[in-house]
Amino acid sequence: MDNSSSFQGVSSTVGAAIVAVLAVIFVALRFYARKRYKSGIAWDDWWILVGLLITLVEGALLLASMSAHTSPNGDLPANSTQVSA
Repeated sequence: MDNSSSFQGVSSTVGAAIVAVLAVIFVALRFYARKRYKSGIAWDDWWILVGLLITLVEGALLLASMSAHTSPNGDLPANSTQVSA
């Protein structure tokens, strides 16, 4: 198997981690701004927090399933079938 599939897996993981970190930062800044300017935390803030938590759990589950189905060098196991595009 070539290194391009391994590189795609690593770049996807790095990209997802960057997006997750940015999401946490921006939600934290929103709560900080609401508290700092005494706007009060409303129901939409809590729904944003719920959405962030769901997104983080989903990302963790996808990462765990991806790592469970690849070998240490990033290739798919020999007995799996890969559909080429």
